[in-house]
Amino acid sequence: MIYSPDGSLLASGGVDDAIGVWDPGARVRLGTLEGHGANVNALAFSPDGNLLASGSGDTSAILWGPPERQPVAQLRRAQQRGAGRGL
Repeated sequence: MIYSPDGSLLASGGVDDAIGVWDPGARVRLGTLEGHGANVNALAFSPDGNLLASGSGDTSAILWGPPERQPVAQLRRAQQRGAGRGL
């Protein structure tokens, strides 16, 4: 879990492969961000609170942006050629 810099949002991730976005003052869930294929295990807000970065066990990272917290960038680990083979 992580709070936005101004404390107005709380983001939580876990084993459901999604991110919950909460209003901690009202104690209500504002929405769910979906896009990962495994547990969400890392979250960070930008210093101004406008962007949320998430990392997952599927080796992906997603940058979520305003206004509706849609993905603005996605990174996935590239498949390595020859992985597991001797050189």
